[in-house]
Amino acid sequence: MKRRHFIRLGTIAITGLALGACTSRITTSHVQQPLIYSAFDDDEGHHHFGLLNLQTQQLRSVKMAFRGHDVLQHPTRPNRAILFGRRPETRCCEVDFQTLETREINISAHRHFYGHGCFSADCLHLFTTENDFNRARGVIGIRDTITFQHLGEFPSYGIGPHDIQLMPDGKTLVIANGGIRTHPDFGRRKLNLNSMCPSLVYIDSESGKKLGQYTLPDPQLSIRHLLITPSGDVGVALQYQGKRLPASLVAWQKQGQALKLLDTPATVIRALNGYMADLAFAPTSNILLATSPRGNQIMVWDTNNERYLKNIPVTEPSGVFFLEQENSFVISNSAGKIMALDAETLQLTKTFYQNSAVKWDNHMQFYS
Repeated sequence: MKRRHFIRLGTIAITGLALGACTSRITTSHVQQPLIYSAFDDDEGHHHFGLLNLQTQQLRSVKMAFRGHDVLQHPTRPNRAILFGRRPETRCCEVDFQTLETREINISAHRHFYGHGCFSADCLHLFTTENDFNRARGVIGIRDTITFQHLGEFPSYGIGPHDIQLMPDGKTLVIANGGIRTHPDFGRRKLNLNSMCPSLVYIDSESGKKLGQYTLPDPQLSIRHLLITPSGDVGVALQYQGKRLPASLVAWQKQGQALKLLDTPATVIRALNGYMADLAFAPTSNILLATSPRGNQIMVWDTNNERYLKNIPVTEPSGVFFLEQENSFVISNSAGKIMALDAETLQLTKTFYQNSAVKWDNHMQFYS
């Protein structure tokens, strides 16, 4: 489901991490035009939604009235992609990158988006993470993928659902409940730092029934972003809301087992400023990579033995995915770069694109 030194840009294969017919991220066919979707800001602070062709170096973009967060390519409509509004935004937007026309996806009353979503395995439904702020509870909105009509919702079984992904079985949704209460009247202010309750929750995508719920020992570690492996293991990027040094900022859950913090040296954690952003996984070597834009670091673990390997200094790294055929991670950053990191040597090998006027946001997605 989620993610992804490539030299031959004309023939790239990407690895997919979930089953089901409805994910253009799930393909092993050769990519003739390597495309990256991402939100970004320009030098003047304006928000944009962009589509970058790495082969031609062409960047097509649409100026947005709101700051976006994660993105998804539409599963059945070529050239179209969805930009999710960043909390506490009440809008998402579908963009046709051929015509540059936009269509807003609005939210129900007393709700706001949290910045992520995913499609059902049959392509019929779009699931979005939302806040029912008057009742201080998280919900998963359900929409038709063509009309975007709101069809209903499930509880997220927690507060502040952020990321959501479909598991490899094509039936189970996994939700990152950040545990932080917010209300649009207070902007991005966090209202319950002393009583947070983050959790990782699994629900049935058809019935909304809760199948499992997991927590971490420190309730001020907000569970934010998710990475799903082909075998159903889950990586979690955390953001710390406390005043002491956290034990870790990344957690790992082997399928069917407990959610565990991954060991990280305290000197490294101290430099991360409590914030991890995106995650990617190399199934060929079981390497997990996470970005910390506030810490200006890329972090690397071997998930076979859950061992910390190294940190790599990079200016405000943001989005990341893995390219299987070239055995490399691809990383964006706020300095307008898109770089490759070899999954074996764990060294940065080249820069594919650079534009100092483009400040890439936290997430990017690679599609054919």
